[in-house]
Amino acid sequence: MSGSKKKYVLDWPIVPNTWSVKIGTNLSREEVLALAYARFQLQQREALSPHRRLSTIATLPNPRSRFHMPPNPDAHPTFRFGKTVCRNPTTSTADHKNKCESAGLMDGYFVVGVTAIPYPRFGVIINLVSKEDITYRVTIADIPHCICPDFTKMSSHALGKKGKWVYCKHLYYVFRFLCNVDYESDKFIHASTYTYNEVVRLLEFDGVV
Repeated sequence: MSGSKKKYVLDWPIVPNTWSVKIGTNLSREEVLALAYARFQLQQREALSPHRRLSTIATLPNPRSRFHMPPNPDAHPTFRFGKTVCRNPTTSTADHKNKCESAGLMDGYFVVGVTAIPYPRFGVIINLVSKEDITYRVTIADIPHCICPDFTKMSSHALGKKGKWVYCKHLYYVFRFLCNVDYESDKFIHASTYTYNEVVRLLEFDGVV
């Protein structure tokens, strides 16, 4: 007020914690995470099935009809990294169960890309990103693979040893939540190599392939 020595303190205006964003605005993953870390309440997406989740990715795998079935679709590779494979898909161990349960505790992981492996092989490469912004490249094919240190350490000690093969939690995460298989009933997932038909079983993705 003019001519007065009094000071008036006004209350801070109420700042909404939800801000409208124009439809069509493209935010990068880094921008979305920055808003989330700043405690902005972002609109929550409805739960997505593996089919719907993967159908939004531009590099969706080619339909299975574009791949030629091999002469023996039930044969699996007998060598991995130049070493003989001792395949034992008929049992699941406590280690398999523990890794599968560890996959269920992987909060904050999401798929950022799926790339088809070109003919004559059949499979996909899935990029998983953790909440720490670490990308894990998981391969689902006749020779499954992950780039994580746990998988490298395991494979270096398990090749040639019957019943010792146990995948990392990233592969079991894909098996469990994207491929929708069970570690007890679908025991082939514990094997170190897969047949063509087993890869098809994993990559059905609710009818995508």
